[in-house]
Amino acid sequence: MAKYTEDQILHDIKIRPTVKIWPHYRWAHDVKRGKAYQLAAKAGPDEIVTLPGGTRSVKRALTGPLRKKLQIES
Repeated sequence: MAKYTEDQILHDIKIRPTVKIWPHYRWAHDVKRGKAYQLAAKAGPDEIVTLPGGTRSVKRALTGPLRKKLQIES
C-alpha cells in the first residue's frame, strides 16, 4: 500500500468529492485506523458524512463536511 503524504491527503480533501476513511479521515482526526472507522460509523452529519453501503475498507467520506471541519478552502 502506498504511503500518503500530508500534502497528498490535503490535496485529495480539497479537490475530490469523496475520500477514503483511511488514510484521509484518520489523518484529519489524528487517530488510529480502527478508531477512524469507529468515529465514521457513529459520527453525526456535522462531523462526517459517509456514503452508504460498501465494506468498512472501502467506506468513503464526503469532503465538503470534512473541509468545513478542517477549515480549509476547496
